[in-house]
Amino acid sequence: MGVWIVVVDDDAMTLTHVKRILREQDMRGNCLRSGRDLLKYMGKNTPDLILLDIQMPEMDGFETYQALRRILNAVKHTQELELLKEEASVDKLTGFLNKAAGTMRLTKLCPEQTGKNGSRLYGQEGETDLCDSNDIKKEFARITQMVEGWHRRGGPISMDMEQFSIIYHFLRQFYKRYGGMIVKLLFILSDEENIEARPYSLSDAVEKFDLCLQDTLRKSDMILRYKANQFYVILQNLSEEDFPIVFRRIMDTWEAGETHSGIHIEYLMEYVIYEKECYDK
Repeated sequence: MGVWIVVVDDDAMTLTHVKRILREQDMRGNCLRSGRDLLKYMGKNTPDLILLDIQMPEMDGFETYQALRRILNAVKHTQELELLKEEASVDKLTGFLNKAAGTMRLTKLCPEQTGKNGSRLYGQEGETDLCDSNDIKKEFARITQMVEGWHRRGGPISMDMEQFSIIYHFLRQFYKRYGGMIVKLLFILSDEENIEARPYSLSDAVEKFDLCLQDTLRKSDMILRYKANQFYVILQNLSEEDFPIVFRRIMDTWEAGETHSGIHIEYLMEYVIYEKECYDK
């Protein structure tokens, strides 16, 4: 990995977007949800750059910045950030880099920027849990925001492990109560043995397969990108008779593309049937 960047924001969707861009540029990114988490994190870590949100509950960005200046010297220990400070102009009112200068520098580091929608957050070892609140109202609003954001984009719900666990927990409770069937499907992509030279990598093919799933599955389906080359899919309300049709549509779409040659796809499928609960009167 290249530049090490820590992103602090209380909004999960923002962290999702930023983490996606950093990973695409081969940068190391850590996501934190509050100023207090950042202060604890900086006690043992010295990243190259910190992206700090201003409007956060409990401790806002200004308070976090002042506390960080008092207890840490991590900023001046990184050559990349020193260069950034020299090249960018500083807002005279706040002392922060102004938006135009900061955007120009980050654009050089991330030349290929994607839109805010359509991104996912992949967990990284050592990061603070992004869902550590016990306030039921905050959690309700957070989950609602995530789900509504996904469905505004159209297509199946694609998420990281934390988000998937939350939604899948409620999904299981629903089917246990009202009955129904889901299909669990795991795809693992790898290079075939003794492959010939090709103009694309396994990573490129995996991204194309991700788009293939997005194009062929329904809004009610769920996709977990468990590892870089693994997709765990939940198909809801799908009968045993319909599954072969859906699976064939996925594979036909994949094989119609230009990046399937030399790629081996292994899959495992399981039907899960829930009986409707009956309560004694």
